[in-house]
Amino acid sequence: MLLALSLIILSPIASLSSLSPPRSFTITGNRFVKDGTPMNIISGEMHYARVPPGYWRDRLLRLRALGMNTVATYVPWNIHEERPGRFNFTLLTDFLDLTETEEVGLHVLLRMGPYMCGEWTFGGLPAWLLSIEPHVEIRCVQNSCHDSEAGTASIISAQSPCPRAHFG
Repeated sequence: MLLALSLIILSPIASLSSLSPPRSFTITGNRFVKDGTPMNIISGEMHYARVPPGYWRDRLLRLRALGMNTVATYVPWNIHEERPGRFNFTLLTDFLDLTETEEVGLHVLLRMGPYMCGEWTFGGLPAWLLSIEPHVEIRCVQNSCHDSEAGTASIISAQSPCPRAHFG
């Protein structure tokens, strides 16, 4: 289940018109299949929250010039839900809008949390988790509403209105 939540491929925006056939992304045997065609993911990593937006286009075009067809990026929970239940995906949406332009044309592999490591403060978990009562144990298996699956699900459900998302 977590693999399915972690792999989210977003296709270039030019192919998303209302006249386009339904999009798909599946795993068949040991192959990724996008819209019925086998696909190799050749990916580079760029964390949009670490790179100033003014540099995004340059960095993405460099990935493309290196032969990449996909950019992978963490989705830091702590910058998208700074307060419980208050989501802001403006930075992510801006990044996705740029990657999907015809000029850049990269697919996106979102690396969903909730914990992202990546030498990010508190592993990308929001600091407000420490103030929840009863006490929530961080980075362990427990049945609280803020364990791994609930945290990931809250991010996905908040982002789900994004029409570009194709869950594989």
